[in-house]
Amino acid sequence: MLTNVPVQVARAQRQMVLRAPNSMECTLLRKKIKRSSEGEAIGGMPLLGGLGVLDSEDEPDYEYEEIGEGRVLFCGIYQAAPGNVVDSGDGVIYAEGAMECLVEPKVEGAFEVKKHDEIMVMPGMGFVLPYEVVGITSVSSIPPYLPRLIVEKRQDSSVGI
Repeated sequence: MLTNVPVQVARAQRQMVLRAPNSMECTLLRKKIKRSSEGEAIGGMPLLGGLGVLDSEDEPDYEYEEIGEGRVLFCGIYQAAPGNVVDSGDGVIYAEGAMECLVEPKVEGAFEVKKHDEIMVMPGMGFVLPYEVVGITSVSSIPPYLPRLIVEKRQDSSVGI
């Protein structure tokens, strides 16, 4: 009986995100590594200049591919990190402001959001706001967990922002 609770909460959360008046259209993009390293691996992990690659952030040659469409609902408050003024004192680093959001695919089970995915939020009128998933947290401690995404605003030259 108790194991059914998270499943029902996940269904309710999905319906809330899809139907909420403040939710927005979004497209999920995932980083795809273009480099192929045949024969260059240590323990199954590729090499980059003789060093083992630990994360996709280490890769210089990549592209983003579309994973699917969905809806996003921002559920946290925007709060800039303390000490976000640049050293010269004449500017603020806005990229350190993390927010929480919920993302649900339009087709149930079409994709699962992972760290380093890019979310292109489309609030309307042709605007595109890029965000990057920097972490995943949950408000539930019973599986299946209810993921909340920690996202940061991203400056992306491909969409002109």
